[in-house]
Order: sequence, then C-alpha cells, then structure tokens
Amino acid sequence: MMKNFNRDFTKEVKYLLSRSSGPGGQSVNKLNTKVELRFNLLESELLNNDEKEIIKLKYSKRISKDGIIRFVCSESRSMHTNKKKCYQKFINFIEEALTKRKERKKIKIPRRLIELRLRKKRENAEKKERRKRFDD
Repeated sequence: MMKNFNRDFTKEVKYLLSRSSGPGGQSVNKLNTKVELRFNLLESELLNNDEKEIIKLKYSKRISKDGIIRFVCSESRSMHTNKKKCYQKFINFIEEALTKRKERKKIKIPRRLIELRLRKKRENAEKKERRKRFDD
C-alpha cells in the first residue's frame, strides 16, 4: 500500500442510504442501514489526470459510463459502521490502483541447475523403467 496516501476524499464522496437485507431482526424493515458510497472519478479534484487514467485502465469494469465508482456495505446493523467500512473499502481500492507494481526481472538459470534437473529427470525415468515387468 501507499505509505504517503493522505488525501481526504470525504468531500468528494456521496452516500446513499437504503434498507438493508442483512441482520437486524424487526428493525431491518424500519432503518436505513445499508450504505452505498459513490465517487465521481471524472470530476475528482484530488486525483490528477494521470491517476484518473491509471484507475480507468486498471478497473474499467468497476467504473460506470458516467465515471462513477460504487461501493456497497450492509454487513452491520449500524449505519455508521457500514459507512466506515464502505469508506475504508474505497480508500483501499484507490491505494491499490495507484500502487506501482514491481517489474519482474528476468533471470538466467545457471547451466549447472539445468543439467542437474535433467540428470535427476533421467535417473527418475531409468528407475521407473527398471520397475516394469517384462512378460516375454
């Protein structure tokens, strides 16, 4: 994760509340505990154009045609807890999207290791060959 990620998206995020289908007994039908977080990627002022492009390329399936990213949380009975969890999912998503992956370095396998592997393979094949019965 990004260690210096200290942007506050709370002003750019919108929450929609609805009735949850999760736990809660009789209060399920009365209280709006399900939280849907919406973030407009295209209109964000905290992300620069390069970052927006990176997110669009990596996660094009998660972004609507209007540039909206949605996260839904209805795990808890508490709206506040669901709101916190939803926001944390969003922050983790942004951090993961903007974290650069290490480039894989190609290595040359030493000739000695290649020869060792082939010798063991040959020995194993010979061992199995000796186990076979000869029915003549």
